[in-house]
Amino acid sequence: MRVSHEQLAIKRATAQVALDEAIKARQHALLSGDLDDQRALDNLQGLVDTAASALTGIDDALAVLAKDKAEAGRQLVAERGRIKRADAADKLHKQVTAIEAALPIYLEKSRDLADALSEIGWHFETGQMASFIQSTMGQIEVAANFALADLKAMPDAIRCGQQAMPQEPLPMPVVAPEPELPTMTVASGLRVSGPMQSCRLRRHSEH
Repeated sequence: MRVSHEQLAIKRATAQVALDEAIKARQHALLSGDLDDQRALDNLQGLVDTAASALTGIDDALAVLAKDKAEAGRQLVAERGRIKRADAADKLHKQVTAIEAALPIYLEKSRDLADALSEIGWHFETGQMASFIQSTMGQIEVAANFALADLKAMPDAIRCGQQAMPQEPLPMPVVAPEPELPTMTVASGLRVSGPMQSCRLRRHSEH
């Protein structure tokens, strides 16, 4: 079972206390103890070294945990981005497929309409409509050749991160209707509202 950051933090606090106490004991011995008692001094130095080594080891483990946590965070962000890109690519692929399916039907129906209008082309407005439809069909076919080729390449580019994900359209703001001004019926039978209401009421009371 992997040790948690909290467990190591508690362990580090204990190790820091042990190191501080060992340093104080060594300092006391150097300032007030028997300097000729080398064995005692060596023992105190050994306690300091051991406590310092333990603290360093815990710090190293905490650094590894912090690195692993940062790496896990980066991987999570990358995975979320991959999922978002895949969803965006799939959505665009479906949209392009729908356009490819609808375009021939639209052109066929437009061609049928243009042919029907052309049969009575002696009528000026009808002939203009037929010409407009035929011109529009030609422009759409040319534009579709370029647009669809570009759009069909985008899903794979989005998945690989080489193409930015399409931005969702912003929702239209909802405008709340203005509240109606309150109305009153005065003695004369007139209905008044808003700022004029108080004025008319005062005039009526004066009469």
